Amino acid sequence: MLNNANIAYLENNGYKYILAAKTKSISSDLKEKITNLTFIDDGIIHTLKFNKDISYKEKIDDDTTIVKSINVNQRLVLSYSTKRAKKDKYNRDKALERLEAKIKTTKSITKKDLKLSYYAKYVSP
Repeated sequence: MLNNANIAYLENNGYKYILAAKTKSISSDLKEKITNLTFIDDGIIHTLKFNKDISYKEKIDDDTTIVKSINVNQRLVLSYSTKRAKKDKYNRDKALERLEAKIKTTKSITKKDLKLSYYAKYVSP
């Protein structure tokens, strides 16, 4: 699981590690830097280096927990895949087709109808 305590554990114990994270979980200043990057084709890879202060809780004993902080040097590696972009677009289009078909047959759609769908969060009650 990607959380501050686990990252601190890896750092404090000298592990070399690679973590994967979704872009939506990245800080807004890093998102802004990402949007300014140019991906011409599949061969382009961008690397952003940054420092991050993370705070985490360390359990001393059953009754005592202290909050510590550590500065971590991190590197974000970004690439673009045309194949993945086509797949994602296909999946979005397919989901829209299903939603449109559902709307045509029932005239309304609720979150309950989309219970297992990623797109449920875009439907107003």
